[in-house]
Amino acid sequence: MHYSYKNRAFKSVLLHPVMLKEFENRWYVVGHSENHDAFRTFGFDRIYQPLLLKRKFIASDQVDIDRYCNNLYGVYPIEAQSLQEICFRTSPIVTNYFEAYPIHKSQTASKLDSGGCEFYLDLVPTIELVRLFRSYGKELKVVYPLWLTGLVINR
Repeated sequence: MHYSYKNRAFKSVLLHPVMLKEFENRWYVVGHSENHDAFRTFGFDRIYQPLLLKRKFIASDQVDIDRYCNNLYGVYPIEAQSLQEICFRTSPIVTNYFEAYPIHKSQTASKLDSGGCEFYLDLVPTIELVRLFRSYGKELKVVYPLWLTGLVINR
């Protein structure tokens, strides 16, 4: 049983777990959901009455698991979005943080004359990425994709 904050309801989910994941001091289980016929991530804090069913376990290919898990910053991909290049521009002070603590292995940078920087990521956009970008306020601007720019500035 999983509680959905979006739907404000409990739903039974048949999950074939493949890994546990920690992000920002919270724990998640990642697996193939029979209900969605896709990989999904579920927060432990919203899982109630887990049951071990006597069913055949559906194994997942490691390449598919890696593709799902390694191309994310965070745990919840934005619906209908796939792997894409994301470009954002930072002020000089914020540039220091992103240089010292890259947020993903794909991160590259191009210095600007102003002392700021343009950063590039190859990621599947996530809710956590939008939240991170918003946290920097006017010190960070998403350059592209344009649809992501709209999500970040629409608070």
